[in-house]
Amino acid sequence: LLPGPAVVIYIAAWLILPDQQNSIPLQNFLDRRSIS
Repeated sequence: LLPGPAVVIYIAAWLILPDQQNSIPLQNFLDRRSIS
């Protein structure tokens, strides 16, 4: 699976379910940006 579609699905899920999973995806996103 290409990283492009995976990122789109990840962002879509994060936008759709911000209340249920806000801290975890946000933290992972910041961590991935830090590593990059």
